[in-house]
Amino acid sequence: MVNQKRNDKKFRQLSDRNKEVLALIGRCKKADEIGEELFIGVNTVNSHKKNA
Repeated sequence: MVNQKRNDKKFRQLSDRNKEVLALIGRCKKADEIGEELFIGVNTVNSHKKNA
């Protein structure tokens, strides 16, 4: 229960873009595919992954 609350808080703190990237990762998209879809570079995708 405590971990769930902690995870919920962390999720709410993520930016909308981080959430978009994570959603696409959840759909098994690769960094280059995510970049194409969101019009961002692969390095930016990887930065979002690190920040999540």
